[in-house]
Amino acid sequence: MTGPLTISLSFQAGPRHMSHHNWDISTLTLQLRTARKQWREARKRDPLTTGREFPSLTALQEISRSISAAPFPMRLGPEDLNPESEDHYIGYTLGRALDKLLEQARLELTLSGPSDTASVDKKATELIKAFASRLPELRTILDSDAEAAFRGDPAARSVDEVLLCYPGIRASSITAWPTPCSPLDFRCWPVSSPK
Repeated sequence: MTGPLTISLSFQAGPRHMSHHNWDISTLTLQLRTARKQWREARKRDPLTTGREFPSLTALQEISRSISAAPFPMRLGPEDLNPESEDHYIGYTLGRALDKLLEQARLELTLSGPSDTASVDKKATELIKAFASRLPELRTILDSDAEAAFRGDPAARSVDEVLLCYPGIRASSITAWPTPCSPLDFRCWPVSSPK
């Protein structure tokens, strides 16, 4: 390679994406780029030099799904998971999720105010380690919540049904996880189960 890699994006409707409407995507894309550029210039923000400044909602949703599934691997993990590989799945899933959460924590802490990179890294690492250490306790709390919901609902057929199908328990399994990160208080942590 002799120069920087340039990627050209082309939006063309193929057979799978045929539309009977002319949405004029090229013009809309250009207009949105112009609006972004004007906003960034007015605020002296250049993403080419500063990179991503805010945590990613998409990343936090993925992290939330992974962290919710790891404690309940045979219920919320992948369909092809078997009991012999549970520990491997949990280790791999949590390792990736916590690494990604650390990246998002760094962004969130950087938003909180000016600080040097070493301080941000240290604080983010401390917060994520404290969070991770509470996962077994949170698993126990969610088990208790699911059991209580099962006992309180005569129509429930099993605790597994409660965990998998009851919106309140599913929401708890998503929103309970960031509690130990409250000093971090992600502004865009997903508060409902992502689709």
